[in-house]
Amino acid sequence: MYRIRPYTAADRPAWNDFIRRSRNGVFLFQREYMDYHADRFEDASVIVESAQGTPRIVAVLPANRRHAPDGDHCVTHGGLTFGGLVMDEKLGGAQVLAVMEQLAAWLAGRNFVQLHYKATPHLYHRLPSEDDLYALHRLGAHTTQVLLSSTLDLQRQAPTSSQKNHALNLARRAGIDVGHCRWADYWPLLNQTLQSRHGVGPVHTLAEIERLAGAFTQLEVLGAWQRPSDGAPANQGHDPHATADVAALPVKPESCSLHAGIVLYHYTGVTHTQYLASAPEGFETRAQHAILELAIEAARARGQRWFSFGTSTTDGGAVLNEGLLRHKEMFGARSTILQTLVLDLR
Repeated sequence: MYRIRPYTAADRPAWNDFIRRSRNGVFLFQREYMDYHADRFEDASVIVESAQGTPRIVAVLPANRRHAPDGDHCVTHGGLTFGGLVMDEKLGGAQVLAVMEQLAAWLAGRNFVQLHYKATPHLYHRLPSEDDLYALHRLGAHTTQVLLSSTLDLQRQAPTSSQKNHALNLARRAGIDVGHCRWADYWPLLNQTLQSRHGVGPVHTLAEIERLAGAFTQLEVLGAWQRPSDGAPANQGHDPHATADVAALPVKPESCSLHAGIVLYHYTGVTHTQYLASAPEGFETRAQHAILELAIEAARARGQRWFSFGTSTTDGGAVLNEGLLRHKEMFGARSTILQTLVLDLR
């Protein structure tokens, strides 16, 4: 048996420490990251402790409460890309099953009618941690959403793509440089791109992303621009192998406008493309290809195993953007999924 209780603000240091030493926790689950949008999500996070001896955290559940016509839903997590049970290294499969069984009963006792479980993909696990998916199957959960994402294995040589090479040659001839830029340089371009394509802005405001980047060095923004006609090449017009050291990248000149930009989240073993956007002129200069190629090589140089391009689906996975998918596969990426399961607690 385990002791289950709600997370409180007093638990923040212990929570953060557990995330760091767990077998499948990521920096998204640190309270400083989760709480940046606390005004938009009613926190319902859970702490699971050992019941014998001195209480010791063995698992946590980053979660929020969502009010619905049929009753309250526990969502893990509505404000994050994924969530799920974060487990202690010493917790085995049978113990995780027991935790999930007890957790389901505890949530039902707190008037939740459903658990919406956005499982953390295996790429982000420091140790194999899919015990939760087995437990949910045993409890009768069903899959309600599957998003198709694209991931590149950085330890394998990607197949050569003539389309990619052609685009990179165009970027070189156009004089595209890739390097550091300010968040304030990139955010207007990102907002304009998302508004024109989807009618919405980025999930994060500029102030929020700057605050998060100040707290988490795992966040990085890079830009691509066309150097002045009289300027010397800063990184060989996109040659990533010459500039895989991110610290050696140039800084965008004030006189140059961005043709493309990218926001990278660096997890343990995984570099993920959080945001990617191009200006109209960037499509002509193939700036997005140049910035992706450099980001991939920089991730490889820092010892990452995976490079995640993100999803190519909309409407909860019902619609596949095949053109976007082909663009990612041009770089050698292949498919992984982000899965949501629902467990009825009634």
